[in-house]
Amino acid sequence: MSRLVTQFLNRTRAAPPSRTRNFEFPLGMELDMRLDILEALEAADADLADIGPLASIFHAQRDFNENDYEMLLALDQNNHQHGGASVHQINSLPQSVVQTNNFEEACAICLETPVAGETIRHLPCLHKFHKDCIDQWLSRKTSCPVCKLSIT
Repeated sequence: MSRLVTQFLNRTRAAPPSRTRNFEFPLGMELDMRLDILEALEAADADLADIGPLASIFHAQRDFNENDYEMLLALDQNNHQHGGASVHQINSLPQSVVQTNNFEEACAICLETPVAGETIRHLPCLHKFHKDCIDQWLSRKTSCPVCKLSIT
């Protein structure tokens, strides 16, 4: 359901900026699904009202681009309050090099399947990820992005 809401929101973002946005539901969409989407949008709008001055960011009359995303990441780079794992904790997790191009699972972070020669890291829960992907994740969080099991 959240995938449908995201697709729906992305379609409405492409509309020209105006005070009111006109949108149409896809043909053939059931009434229950339409109501679910409208309820989700209503709830999201109510949540924005709770955050006060930051709400204006979410109602901006422009689409955010890659530069905006990079700027937000840069703001978080030196934030030591995130509670991620230490470099020692991350490096103590096992890793291996993929030997064949028949790897079963895609990396849940970048969604690409590891290929021969790439390094993967193994978490205690047995989930595997590209080393670079999971190392960056673990520097911010101490749990598996799939099952939330702690690595500590």
